[in-house]
Amino acid sequence: MRSRAVLVVDDEPTMRFCLERLLRAEGYQVMTAAGRNDALARLAERSPDAVLLDVVLEDGDGYGFLGTLRERCGRPELPVVMMSARTRPDERQRGEAVGADGYLRKPFDIATLKRALDGLLPVAEA
Repeated sequence: MRSRAVLVVDDEPTMRFCLERLLRAEGYQVMTAAGRNDALARLAERSPDAVLLDVVLEDGDGYGFLGTLRERCGRPELPVVMMSARTRPDERQRGEAVGADGYLRKPFDIATLKRALDGLLPVAEA
């Protein structure tokens, strides 16, 4: 079975670790990055099937970085799900306005995460 590759971009080490473990247990291949520059380095290694992008990064914000991610992958259609602990109602709309395919409010559970990714990714090949 071909597993689907996800790039997790989050500046919180604990969040990266947890998401990596949870997604691997669900059969995803996972790459992680702590910020913008780290994410660009991972993209040079391999283009993921989807990106989980935190809104707040040490080296910038995810909203501004979204277009760069897709451009560097050479795939403007690359699915990107934004994640944030921000609770203002307009945060989701801001994510949609910059082209995010989904928005998850932290904390979220693995079922919610899987639904978000499964809705954007093709079925894994057998």
